[in-house]
Amino acid sequence: RESPMTIPEMLEHLEPGDCITHCFKSGSTRILDDDDSVFSAVRDASEAGVIFDVGHGYGSFNWDTCQASLDGGLEPTTISTDLHEKNLHGPVYDMPMTMSKFLHLGVPLERVVAMSTTRPAAVLGQADQLGTLRVGTVADVAVLERHVGRFRLTDSYRQDRVGEELLVASTTVRRGELVPGGGGLRMRHQVD
Repeated sequence: RESPMTIPEMLEHLEPGDCITHCFKSGSTRILDDDDSVFSAVRDASEAGVIFDVGHGYGSFNWDTCQASLDGGLEPTTISTDLHEKNLHGPVYDMPMTMSKFLHLGVPLERVVAMSTTRPAAVLGQADQLGTLRVGTVADVAVLERHVGRFRLTDSYRQDRVGEELLVASTTVRRGELVPGGGGLRMRHQVD
């Protein structure tokens, strides 16, 4: 569903620290103008501290929009999945898959990890407890394996790209307790 307001119109009502999500999509509520350039209002808002979140979901991640945004010098503040029952089996799957899509778009691993951990923790005002491995903080840890090969990566519009790297959760610890599972999706996405 499209909003009756464009992104620049929405931004007139936002302040530093406010978050706009589902904006790396196609359609009228994307962060690009008709020439596929980042709206100047978006750039200004980002520099002023408005948070731009991916919110991949079932209809909010478009390869072309994301690539044009990155090429135009604007990367998401945070990466999130908007994971729910209708996208759990594609195109989102999980957080490591969503992170892998940004590796494919050329974002270095260190920034992809920051957009998925320390930046969201800061946005939530929890940087002292979340997104860190400091002693005495909440013991939430995801151990990711970085696989090299050919992997099918799909956006919300069913556009496939073949990536050369795939992040897969091998171990998850939540509040100091091992969570079972992880690692099962790699083969599902391998291309020949």
